[in-house]
Amino acid sequence: MTASAPAADTSGSVEQPASADGGSVHYRDLDGLRGILSVTVMLYHFGLNTVLSRITGGLIADAPWALCVDFFFVLSGFVLCHSFMRRPLTIRQYAIKRVWRLVPVHLVILLPLLPILVMEFDPTVPEILINLTLAQAAFGMDSINPPSWSASLELVVPALFVIVWASFTALKRPALIALLLIGIIGASIASYELVETAGWNVVRALASLTIGFVLYRLVEGRISPRKGLWPTLLSLGCIALLFLAIMAIDIWPLIGLAYPLIVILTVLVVANSDSLLSRGPLRFLGEWSYTIYMVHMPALLLCLYLFGERMDGSLAYKAGAIMACIAASALITRYVEKPLMRYGSALIRA
Repeated sequence: MTASAPAADTSGSVEQPASADGGSVHYRDLDGLRGILSVTVMLYHFGLNTVLSRITGGLIADAPWALCVDFFFVLSGFVLCHSFMRRPLTIRQYAIKRVWRLVPVHLVILLPLLPILVMEFDPTVPEILINLTLAQAAFGMDSINPPSWSASLELVVPALFVIVWASFTALKRPALIALLLIGIIGASIASYELVETAGWNVVRALASLTIGFVLYRLVEGRISPRKGLWPTLLSLGCIALLFLAIMAIDIWPLIGLAYPLIVILTVLVVANSDSLLSRGPLRFLGEWSYTIYMVHMPALLLCLYLFGERMDGSLAYKAGAIMACIAASALITRYVEKPLMRYGSALIRA
């Protein structure tokens, strides 16, 4: 089977944390950022680097847009830590909630398109069975639906934090800073030596999720989204810096060592903003982002199977496929993901 393509758990909006003054805030701009990055990865698989190569005369031809996934790991750690701080879970409660969070969308996409994926990747029967549970990361197996590698890690790796939660919450600031530095070092090496293998992907997930968990602990109660021109400009500037860094890594790979720092800066700045990132289409793309990630690669393979060479270099065919992915994502999010997320949450409250 081929190496897995990038994806992450980008599902759902960021939950409401308690603010420093006891009120409630909502990191709505992070939702919009989810949407932007989910579409970016989809465009990456549909030929974004080919377009950039033509525009730059070949200067940027292989930008590692897979690093968007590492950003989502950080963001997931940030949000999960907030959720666990509000309501710690047992490992059983975590498993129930997380399975209902991630697996239904995975199955709704995987099962109808399984024949196409089997023809493309030729998995073994054990690989098919394990992939159906979304537990392939725990067995070091490749993913039949390539984006699901990171969703599998999102299912497995955070369980480690649940197991050590009492010890983690007892850590003082110096220990948290030391743990953050370890996460940054691991994520920096992963960003510089981006290798999409099962073992290396575990390092990427563990390092980046650790950054997210620790970052939330360090800034808990200190973030309050603000409206206005400057928060908006700062957020847009950080997003631009993030994209420029990813493109620049293609020219100067050492920039990858600084990528986790740019991710941390972007999360903190965007979390403090309440701007156009949380309005209109970007808000909806944020809601649909997990499904966009999970559906776009099988949809692309289906289009290649149906239309063959007509997909190559055809803006019309690719635009149609992208719009179909977004439309399907909207429907799956509304009728599958959100209802079953609520069901999973209700199970652990019962």
